[in-house]
Amino acid sequence: MSGQLKADELRGRVVGAANALFTAGVMSHSGHGNLSARIDAQRFLLTTTGVVRDLRFDQLATVTVEGAVEDGDLAPENAEIVAMHSVVYRARSDVAAIIHTHSPAVTAFALAHQPLPCRAEPLLRFGQAEPVPVAPWGPRGSQVSVRGIAALLAETPTTSAVLLANHGLLCFGEDPLSTARLVVAMEEAARPSWRPVPSVAQWTSRAMPCGKYVSRWGGSDPGRDPRTRELRPGRGRASRVGRGRGCCRPRRR
Repeated sequence: MSGQLKADELRGRVVGAANALFTAGVMSHSGHGNLSARIDAQRFLLTTTGVVRDLRFDQLATVTVEGAVEDGDLAPENAEIVAMHSVVYRARSDVAAIIHTHSPAVTAFALAHQPLPCRAEPLLRFGQAEPVPVAPWGPRGSQVSVRGIAALLAETPTTSAVLLANHGLLCFGEDPLSTARLVVAMEEAARPSWRPVPSVAQWTSRAMPCGKYVSRWGGSDPGRDPRTRELRPGRGRASRVGRGRGCCRPRRR
């Protein structure tokens, strides 16, 4: 098979994997994600945009593991994550495809800094026979983040996925479609496992390294709704959200 024919075939597989993720309903509302597929030891295809809904063949660039773009134009948000893909290809010669998503249920575990347990049978079938570990948080695409992923892959050489703390999921496999199937299996396994995740009162106030609190409503003050600035107590239960600023208690009825 010629190199060009192989690249064209890979483009079709990556587009098919992206479509499969949306068909299964495991993507975030934003449609954010990125996918790649190895061409050879030094090059891989990478999606050029951060939104992969209705991905097209021409939205894939050829990139080297050193970060050079040989063909295509990467949007700034995807130029940042070349190293995130490269570090996996360097560490795992068996990996031929990588998918990053913000799948909601799996991302809940990443936000809580909790490994996703291997409890559901489909995880075993699609290659994840151990808990999915959590890589420490680092700014998106930074060397801090990349070093954390590399260290975790060295510690867990047989894992097929990594949770990125405070961020999302990085999943990898032998081809784009089987990797997409593992993403689906992980999201389905995570949904019934929500209860073992630390309660909202514990994990929605987890501080980022900058010291700001991340709330379930998306603001920096976990005790208030950012749209109305009103306190948001729980439904009859204590909803104290952390011990720092922005704590709130339920109103007396």
